[in-house]
Amino acid sequence: MKHFIFVAAIFALIGCESQFPGNRDFSLSALNGPYGLKVVTIGGTNYLGVINSNFHFDASDGSLHFYSIASPRAPQLNTSLSLRIPTGVSDFEVSDDVLILSDRSRHQLLFYDLSAGAFTQRLEANGDPKVIKLTDNPQRLLVFNRNPDALKVLAVASQSSGVVHFIRLDTLAFISAGVETPSSRDTITVRDIVGANFYMQARQEQEAGKDDHIGVSRQVAAGYGINAMSFLPSVSTDQILITADFFDNALFGYRFESLTNTSNLAWDLPQSSDGYESGDIRYPGTRERGFRGLAVDQSGNVFASSRTDNAVYKIARTEFERAKTTDISKGRNTRGYPKDTATHRLIALDDITTDEIFPRLGEMVTDCPQTVGPLAVTCGGAVATRAWVLGLGTQKVYRIAVGAATSTASSKLSGVPQSILWHPSENILYVAEPEANRVDILDADTLGAITQLANP
Repeated sequence: MKHFIFVAAIFALIGCESQFPGNRDFSLSALNGPYGLKVVTIGGTNYLGVINSNFHFDASDGSLHFYSIASPRAPQLNTSLSLRIPTGVSDFEVSDDVLILSDRSRHQLLFYDLSAGAFTQRLEANGDPKVIKLTDNPQRLLVFNRNPDALKVLAVASQSSGVVHFIRLDTLAFISAGVETPSSRDTITVRDIVGANFYMQARQEQEAGKDDHIGVSRQVAAGYGINAMSFLPSVSTDQILITADFFDNALFGYRFESLTNTSNLAWDLPQSSDGYESGDIRYPGTRERGFRGLAVDQSGNVFASSRTDNAVYKIARTEFERAKTTDISKGRNTRGYPKDTATHRLIALDDITTDEIFPRLGEMVTDCPQTVGPLAVTCGGAVATRAWVLGLGTQKVYRIAVGAATSTASSKLSGVPQSILWHPSENILYVAEPEANRVDILDADTLGAITQLANP
């Protein structure tokens, strides 16, 4: 019984998040509200997909809706595509008109096929739903094309087991990157379920002959808490997957073709999380840790929003292109920064550091991603000039001028925002607000409201 309570608490924590740290009260107004956004193509038409789910995984079923964005500032709901989904669904993908859902409460993938303009759940010959069982708590899905054969692959980040699974979409078979069977210390097989495995072995770069400081927990160092994922723009066949940790300030770099976890970064910021005193002034801590948002621009810069110090970090791709060292058998793969040193911090967004009101940064996007789903982005492989990040604690959207490292905040939203998307050709933002039961459409420059999509 104790194990069930623990698992339920974890699911409640990492579904939707409330305005205040530790506030997980049951709220009927928060049920079946829009919290996940993604642009997908269905039947040749681009849609804004909206997951409606709950703070509590056992509360009720959720739903998934698709809005045509032929007119991006006035999306139109296609009711034929709407469907009921388990409340534990945390993410979705659509590939070749097949809808894939990650059911985090049952640790599995579900599949739906497009037929006569609607999605129908795929069944086995015996009538049971088609599922693929995974390790614990699959949180994020990412479809990508494998180099050099362009095979479509689904990456699945299982947060509680610290594993990223790779599944080829033509056969739905687990693969270990470029080969079909595990062959490296950086892959793992559990009950015939194959995935990328992570570890942290300190480099020796802060002080000669001494291991760098790695201040994350042993569980996080093994990948526990991985969530958001993105690939660096490819410059070789060895694609580099970046994943951010939800529970501590760690970023992992995994080379997909050579099956190796080669380049990680770890921060230890106890003053930001626990608070500290300076003279007669008390600076309260956030009581939180970890990254919540992850974005990669076309030049390969990695942006991450930190809940620990409510700051956005910008890391050059060269940090994740580094190889392991060869001075020890397993190889050193992690650069750890000295305690309370915010290396790579671009900007902190907590204006008043002596109060207990924190931005509680969430998801983020930039204006120069590789793509926004099927939407092309034209920025010449350049560095992002703007970024946007959600503030759950302040109920605002922050626009960041990357070059100047300055920020502008929107007016307070009607609820706690959970997800954000940028539309490249229209220069607008879609912001999911489950408590307000709608998706707001904002001007990306002024952050002013354009319209809202009411949740069905």
